[in-house]
Amino acid sequence: YRVDMGRDVQLLFLNPGAEALASPTRDSNNDSLAFLLTHREVRFLFTADVEEEAERQMLTTGAALESAVVKVGHHGSKTSTSAAFLEAVKPRAAVVSAGADNRYGHPHAEVMERLEQVVGPGGIYQTARHGTIHFASDGERVWVETETR
Repeated sequence: YRVDMGRDVQLLFLNPGAEALASPTRDSNNDSLAFLLTHREVRFLFTADVEEEAERQMLTTGAALESAVVKVGHHGSKTSTSAAFLEAVKPRAAVVSAGADNRYGHPHAEVMERLEQVVGPGGIYQTARHGTIHFASDGERVWVETETR
């Protein structure tokens, strides 16, 4: 489902799919709202708490997922942000929203390794380390500001 927001901004809703909406007993993480925000030439992918199952489903839709910035799924859980998904998204920056020293161990080391391989260590932003993370775009370029902790 696509929504034109005006001023060269569109939202493309990628998840949940129709089958998830018809089946209320499914895993709520994989039914999370995932969407692609496009501002002219710049794309941001927001994945909420989706896990690999929903990532695989998004990969099969045929939607172009390549994005400048990805909000990493499920706080960096090892059940999300698969290598295949990252290969399709090809982000230049990644954001991990997780509290410091949380009881779940997020973000998981395997996910951080995958992210480093794709965006490099300087392209990973973590709320636990950087505080508030603000991205801005003119539709061609992206800037980031953080509240370094």
